[in-house]
Amino acid sequence: MNNVSKPGRPCAPERALAAALLGAVLWMAAGCMQSSTQPATVPSTSNPAVPALGDLQAGVNLTSQQAAALAPAHASWQRDEVQWSAGGNLTGEPPVFEFVAVGVSVLEPPQTLRLVSNLRAFEAGRIDVPGLEEPLLARSGGPGRDGGMGHGGHRPPRGGLPDLGLTPAQLQQIHAAQRTLHESVESLVAQFRAGTLTQEQFEAGVVAAQATFETTLQSILTADQYTQLQQARRDRLVARLTAQLASFDAGVTRRVNILDRILDLSDTQAADITTILTNTKPSIQAVLTNLQDASVTPQQAEAALAQIQKNASDAIAATLTPEQATLFNQLRFLRRLFHGCRP
Repeated sequence: MNNVSKPGRPCAPERALAAALLGAVLWMAAGCMQSSTQPATVPSTSNPAVPALGDLQAGVNLTSQQAAALAPAHASWQRDEVQWSAGGNLTGEPPVFEFVAVGVSVLEPPQTLRLVSNLRAFEAGRIDVPGLEEPLLARSGGPGRDGGMGHGGHRPPRGGLPDLGLTPAQLQQIHAAQRTLHESVESLVAQFRAGTLTQEQFEAGVVAAQATFETTLQSILTADQYTQLQQARRDRLVARLTAQLASFDAGVTRRVNILDRILDLSDTQAADITTILTNTKPSIQAVLTNLQDASVTPQQAEAALAQIQKNASDAIAATLTPEQATLFNQLRFLRRLFHGCRP
């Protein structure tokens, strides 16, 4: 491990904070979420942008002095989360990471572990569920993002989908299908928070629930309506990838810096990881091209992007020491809970 301060990279105090966060991630890897006898405490209010500081104080057993020290960072997190969750910040990291970075500087190690566990459980409610995000579904009167998904809340539905001319009968059927999807994912979130599902089982369950919903939705819509919906989805994904590629180099730098803070990378590792991430650009561009010429569906494009991300993550893990790789592999699961932010 290289502990020498490097130009443009974090100095020793920042690395001390990162080490504490790594300890929290390692503790989670050891099974903090696997025991249903000690489920993580989650906020009691419905759909907050972030957990209330009072809830965290109770769940993490903060002293009044610690809570006061965390209050400014919590206020910043609450403010920044609204913009980040709404998609207003395409290049920043989830604000929760900054809050954790501050938290580890004022908490005792056991409290840090409990804080991360509470936040991880809270953020599970934010996992992306396309069937609960699209304005089509909000128009149908279903639960949508602002229907809750329990504690953690969802972002409001984003714009960009067409008016499909749905009939009252179709609206009713979509509402029922959406409610089923909503309840299925809420159940998975609850099980994950209780420790009865692993991260992989949780994510697989969400994917399966979404696939079932999509099949049902396709059977409800006419062929023309579904074609319109798919085109709107394609257009939105094209816009997303275009924006991603426009700031690609800055994004690579940001990701490497974050991994350096957490894993204390050597200069060689940082260079190797930069190369790995940079080399994903042509593959992402190819997905964009295939979307633009309609040679792939939006679902196929999303699957291809997920595979690109997995391949890159696997390659990054191979550059790390066994200890670093263990931490990274847990970190990348944690980060999947955050929309648009995957190592």
